[in-house]
Amino acid sequence: MIISHKYKFIFLKTSKTAGTSIEIALSKFCDEKDVITPISPKDEIIRQSLGYRGPQNYISTFREYKFMDWLNFFLKYKNKRKKQYYNHITATRTKKILGNEKWNEYYKFCFVRNPWDRVISQYFWRTKNKNPKFSKFIKSKHYKDLIKKGENIYTINNNIVVDKIFKYEEINESMIKLKKILNLPEEIKLPITKSDTRKIKKDYKTFLSNNNRDYIYNTFKKEIKKFNYKY
Repeated sequence: MIISHKYKFIFLKTSKTAGTSIEIALSKFCDEKDVITPISPKDEIIRQSLGYRGPQNYISTFREYKFMDWLNFFLKYKNKRKKQYYNHITATRTKKILGNEKWNEYYKFCFVRNPWDRVISQYFWRTKNKNPKFSKFIKSKHYKDLIKKGENIYTINNNIVVDKIFKYEEINESMIKLKKILNLPEEIKLPITKSDTRKIKKDYKTFLSNNNRDYIYNTFKKEIKKFNYKY
C-alpha cells in the first residue's frame, strides 16, 4: 500500500489485481515523508532498477509501543520492529492509524477483478504451475486469502469507504484517469511483475467446471453483483 502526503492519496492494495505493479509505479511519485510498504524481494529489485523509492515509514516508532508490543519485540519477534503499515492493510486499520482528518481529506482508491479470473490467477500464483486439483485449491487457505484481501480491504462494517474502486480489466484507462485525479506530473507507467507465474495463458472459463464456477459465484456473490461481473 502507499500513502502519499505530497499528493494526498491512499492506495489500498487488494490481492491479484495488479497491485504490485501499481504500487511500484506510484512509488515514483513519493517523497521522503510518504508511506511505502515492502513487497517481495524479487519485486523490490524491479522497483530499485527503475530508481523509485523503496519501503519507508511503515514501521512503528518506539514511542507508539504499548506493553504487549514491547513483550513481542523482545520475546516473539526477537528485536524486529513492529510494522505499522503493511502490504494488504485494511481500510479499518489504515483509518485508525492515519486519523480521521487525513483519511477524510485524502483520495482513497483500490482495484477489483472478475472473481473467477482472480481465483485462477491466485491458483497459478500459489501452486507455481504444479497443477494440483482445483477442487482442493478452492478449499485451501489460499482461496480464503482472496476473501480476506478483497472486499475486506476497502470496506468498514460492510460499507465501501474508498472514493473510487477501479477495475483491473480497465487498468490502462484507470491509470490515465488517476494521473488527472491525483494531479501527477507524469503518466503512470506500469512495470511487468509476476509474469512467469501463469504459464498457461487460457481464458479462466477453460479451467472451471460448473460446480467450481458456482462455488466461486457463491463466495464472491456480493462483488459480482456490485461490479456487474459476468462469467
